[in-house]
Amino acid sequence: MKFAVDEKVDLDEGGWNDSPQNLTKEIPLWREDPSISFSDWKIVVQNDEHMSFVYHTHKCFLALGARRSQYFATQFRLPYQPVEETRSEILMLPTLCILCFSTFLDFVYGGALRVHKNNVVPLMELARRLGNVALGKQTEAWVRNNLGTNNGNCAL
Repeated sequence: MKFAVDEKVDLDEGGWNDSPQNLTKEIPLWREDPSISFSDWKIVVQNDEHMSFVYHTHKCFLALGARRSQYFATQFRLPYQPVEETRSEILMLPTLCILCFSTFLDFVYGGALRVHKNNVVPLMELARRLGNVALGKQTEAWVRNNLGTNNGNCAL
């Protein structure tokens, strides 16, 4: 399934908002106000069409644990740079990967992965680009379990 760049496609599966019924839900830390959550790493994702989103994240979630990103783990181990340069990252990504980036972060921060036919390929690409083995395994399992010969073309 192809999406036009100007077509509104919401692939953010988190569905977080501040309604009263969500006040008791645990919100992934990256979705909190960065000054309250002590964010220590800013990620800017953008593409060639000037689509851009900013995420205030935490190095410990990105680089440690079973859902870590090997890309970020490597970035954080680079030799010392001035503080201003070490607090942010600009990632150039395809549009569909940008639209799925919040789903990627929810997964990295321990949330359930919500995969469907419209986001499985961009999530697989994020897993490949950012070295997230756990995400790669889960998306590959989803493909094996859900895309047979009759419906394989709908996601690819």
